[in-house]
Amino acid sequence: MDQILQQAIIKINQSYKIPSKIVAGKPLHGGTVSRVWLLTDEKQYQYVLKQNVEVNEEVFYLKSYQSIDLLPNVLFFDRKQQFYVYEYVSGSIQKSIRNKQAMLMKLVRKLWVQAVVVTPTKWGWASQPLNDWSAFLLAEINEAKPINDQILSQEAYTVVAQLTKDQRHQTQAYLLHGDCGIHNLLQIDNQVVAVIDPQTLYGDRLFELVATFCSSPEQLTEETLRPAVELLLGEYPKEEVVEGVLIGLYLRMYRCYWHHREDLPQYLLAWDDWLKKYQVN
Repeated sequence: MDQILQQAIIKINQSYKIPSKIVAGKPLHGGTVSRVWLLTDEKQYQYVLKQNVEVNEEVFYLKSYQSIDLLPNVLFFDRKQQFYVYEYVSGSIQKSIRNKQAMLMKLVRKLWVQAVVVTPTKWGWASQPLNDWSAFLLAEINEAKPINDQILSQEAYTVVAQLTKDQRHQTQAYLLHGDCGIHNLLQIDNQVVAVIDPQTLYGDRLFELVATFCSSPEQLTEETLRPAVELLLGEYPKEEVVEGVLIGLYLRMYRCYWHHREDLPQYLLAWDDWLKKYQVN
């Protein structure tokens, strides 16, 4: 058994915060920066052990929203060794969502309308906060630019760079998941049952809603998105949503290039459609 896993199990069992003694553990896929194991106790109940350098922020997010049933319940946290344990949640990650509109509406009701307002001097990633929301967005699109210049016209960067400057009016930051894409949504029978692996973001709720909307290439229409935006914000300027989607698509295409290049044609069609809406406005 992995030495890190062995030591973690000893600490967990000594804490008495797990109902029954952990007797086994096996590795799970944990992405590029995390190590993740599936634990089993004497009664065959299962848990997830996760270790990375940013678990402080993850645990802060999850404990802030421990009453939300879509989020896993943290049972044990070791700040020194940078790991935590949460209850295992059944479900699987899927590449698409059958009814994206219903999924977005559920996340608005269960997650984003309950988002906590944080000090507006903190914006962006909780591990490296910036002074304003516009600076965070500009940093994100500048990271994407070298790749996206190979995918889109130079005009695309010019458009989104200007849109990030227009975001300076944001005055209210919320504690957000930060990576609430389809790759972190557990589904059972085409229904979202849990949201895992927060990255923890101080920012705009509409940005996170749009990021989720853009996280898979199907159903990227205004008709799909509108009901969720109305539920979250009530009345809103249509152009604000169009601008937000262009930023969301730009950032998504950058990630898509590295991880799901086969989806790029669908994203490019969506980009053209939303750019036309922007140009009409």
